[in-house]
Amino acid sequence: MKFVKVALSFVLAFAVLFSFTGCAAAEAIYDDEEAIANIFDTCIATRYVENYQKIGSQITVNSHAEYFSGSQKLCDMDFTHDTVFNVELTVTQGKFKIVLISEDKTVYTLYENGSELLVDLSQLPEGDYVMKLVGQHAVFDLDMTVNL
Repeated sequence: MKFVKVALSFVLAFAVLFSFTGCAAAEAIYDDEEAIANIFDTCIATRYVENYQKIGSQITVNSHAEYFSGSQKLCDMDFTHDTVFNVELTVTQGKFKIVLISEDKTVYTLYENGSELLVDLSQLPEGDYVMKLVGQHAVFDLDMTVNL
């Protein structure tokens, strides 16, 4: 019985330690492109709601968070120069961005803290990308439609 208590104590101690490490990692990822490009996501979200739909060649995302830190993959997408993004993004606290990650792990920030497109899409290479949401202490509302 004593062994079970000691083993349980170790498990609980590691769980607490990893939970704090996860929090720090999620909040620190915002400016770390290598971590953002990683296939694994680290995300802490409170009162986070997301509605994601892909119908044919159209992706629709509606999200709201009262707290969001870390990164979360939205989808894989085949980007072409005909791809059109329509984004309404309101960030009322913290920092928030929408990124595309190419197969060679290059991170392109499309939107940051607002609805203004930050890159010239015609300059991006066509191909397969991963779209992610990245935040740091962010409170946001997002309505986005992507026509592929």
